[in-house]
Amino acid sequence: MKIRKRVEKKTKEWEESNKALQSITKVLSLAVSEVPLKKILETSIVAAVELIGADAGSIGILDKEKNIIRYPVNYKMPDFLNRVTAPAGKGIAGYVMTKKKPMIIDDYPSMPQALKEFIRGGLKTLIAVPLMYRGEALGTLGVFGLSLKRRFTEEELEKILAIADNLSLAISHTSAHIERKKAEEDLEKYAKDLETSTKELMDFRRAILNILEDITEAKGEIEKAYGELKETQEQLIQAGKMASTGQLAAGVAHELNNPLVGVLNFSQLLRERMKKDDPNSEYVKMIEKGALQCQRIVRGLLTFSRQDREPFQPTDVNKSIQEALLLAETQVKLQKIKVKCHFASNLPKIMGSANQLQQMALNMIINARDAMLQGGNLTIITRLRSQGLKRELIEVIFQDTGVGMTREEMIRVFDPFVTTKKPGRGTGLGLAISYGIIKNHGGDIKVDSGRGKGTTFTIMLSVTKK
Repeated sequence: MKIRKRVEKKTKEWEESNKALQSITKVLSLAVSEVPLKKILETSIVAAVELIGADAGSIGILDKEKNIIRYPVNYKMPDFLNRVTAPAGKGIAGYVMTKKKPMIIDDYPSMPQALKEFIRGGLKTLIAVPLMYRGEALGTLGVFGLSLKRRFTEEELEKILAIADNLSLAISHTSAHIERKKAEEDLEKYAKDLETSTKELMDFRRAILNILEDITEAKGEIEKAYGELKETQEQLIQAGKMASTGQLAAGVAHELNNPLVGVLNFSQLLRERMKKDDPNSEYVKMIEKGALQCQRIVRGLLTFSRQDREPFQPTDVNKSIQEALLLAETQVKLQKIKVKCHFASNLPKIMGSANQLQQMALNMIINARDAMLQGGNLTIITRLRSQGLKRELIEVIFQDTGVGMTREEMIRVFDPFVTTKKPGRGTGLGLAISYGIIKNHGGDIKVDSGRGKGTTFTIMLSVTKK
């Protein structure tokens, strides 16, 4: 009988831990998405209230320009609270933001800092947690009891703190994304103005060339220069996007890395303490597997932002691709994809990172796999091409028979967090990370595709002759 009670108690603890992990993961997933801020806040407050079984909840957001706190999202509270504002230093929200410490309050109406609107809304007890990112206050997260009998515990506070940490990261990411998008729109407007001005200049030059027949040959040279200018302009826009998003990726990766290390360490420690026949060991393995997958994504983000550097050394390109194929072999076979390899035997080694090149190749293989959900053929080719007297190029070609892309999709194919895949199939980082790795190796990549015609990626890596 005692054993049964212990098993039931342990099962309940595992269910509560799993519920907390699911709530935290739901909020954490919003930190790397492009979900609107209001949706992030609504999802987070529901997750926080349901996680500890509170009666209601509210999120306050700091308006820095007006130095006030707004309460745009309230869960199971009267609608009039959505219009409530308070000075930044007033109320319980202002107090916890100023002190940068959470509070558990057992009798809210008796507090001198209590806001009359929340008293009118029925608030009796609460947990108030400041939303902080890198030492800066963003707002507050509050979960409520609508009866004095509902007292909150320190254990419940710890769970709400975990939600608050990830919500702070999501709010900061969304704000940075909005700023980056505005900067991109300004840059694109400037580029269009420049293109319009350039077109007008070219029209004027064509009129002159039509009059002066003796300089008709110059017309071709001018048009060629215009094409090169336009290509350079597009490369500068892409480089600008990659640089700004690289900073964001680095910030997200560093914020995620520490808690991931903790999850891995404690899950491994817990597995070591368990007996081999413990029925819960499989759950611990699943936690460890998920944390390792998140850690691989973090390493990809660091590689993308060029903060996870390693020294370059002579590297065999064919070997890096073959190792990537081994990693993806099971996934490719399960999807009934046939892989055909044509590797040149005379490829010289290049100065580079074997790990990064392997990751680049793996990303390209996974991208091809996701484009062929009903099966198909993936052809991988490596070959050596001369470029002048002192330079050679290694060309690596990934050619699939998948769904292909439209011209509009091709233009943005290397943009971070942009994907044509269905939800859950990808983050939109794979090709962006590969683009960063190739550029980091002084190379270039081109794409050729058409809807229903498959896609071909051609990667060019420079080899300097001795």
